[in-house]
Amino acid sequence: MSDYHPESWNPMWSVSTVIQGLISFMVETAPTLGSIDTTPAQKSKFARHSLENNVKDELFRKLFPELVERHEYIMKERIKLLGEQTVRRENEEYSIMNRSEKNEEEQMRGILALGAGFFVAILSVLFAMRIL
Repeated sequence: MSDYHPESWNPMWSVSTVIQGLISFMVETAPTLGSIDTTPAQKSKFARHSLENNVKDELFRKLFPELVERHEYIMKERIKLLGEQTVRRENEEYSIMNRSEKNEEEQMRGILALGAGFFVAILSVLFAMRIL
C-alpha cells in the first residue's frame, strides 16, 4: 500500500481495504521497521499530547486552525481544573519521556548504520579479493 512495498499493491483494493490495512498496522504489536515499543501507559500519554505536538508545527496551524483553537480551549480548561503547575509538570514529564525515546531511536539508528557500514566494508574486501 505504500512506496515501501510497491510489489504488494493490488489495484483492485478499495479505499475501505486500504483503510482496514492501515488500521490493522496501527493496532499490531509486533515490532516493524520504524516502530517503537511502548507500554499502554506511554501510548495513552502520547495520544493525550498528540494535538499539543501538532499545534507547534506552522503548517499544521495553517491547515487546521479549528484544531489549534480546540487545543487552546482544552489547555485553558485543564489549567482551570488542575492548575497551571500540574499541567506544566505533566508537559515536562512528557517531554522528558519523549526525549529519552528519541535518544533510544537515535542510538539504534547509529548501531544499524555502523553495522551496515561494517557489512559494506566486508563486502568490499571480499569483492576486491575476487578481482585480485
